[in-house]
Amino acid sequence: MKLLYCRTCGDIVKLLRESRPCACGLSTGAYVNDRDVAVSGPAWVMGIPNMDMAIALQRMTVLDIDAGGTHVYGPNLTAFFLYPHHHTIQRT
Repeated sequence: MKLLYCRTCGDIVKLLRESRPCACGLSTGAYVNDRDVAVSGPAWVMGIPNMDMAIALQRMTVLDIDAGGTHVYGPNLTAFFLYPHHHTIQRT
């Protein structure tokens, strides 16, 4: 999963096939295929490994059902930034 982080307003937006803006409208981004994204504006691209997300969601479901709300925090989830000139990022 790739996310758009706007360095101006701090908004984080999940990237989809259609172009999506951040809250201030200065950054936009979209998937151009299953791997590559196109972004514009003062944006950085973040990623969350798909398998990590699936495992965290499954653990959240188990915690929600079995723990009865006794946990303060759910499972950890790692995100990373892609370098601005990463081969999967197109600047528009």
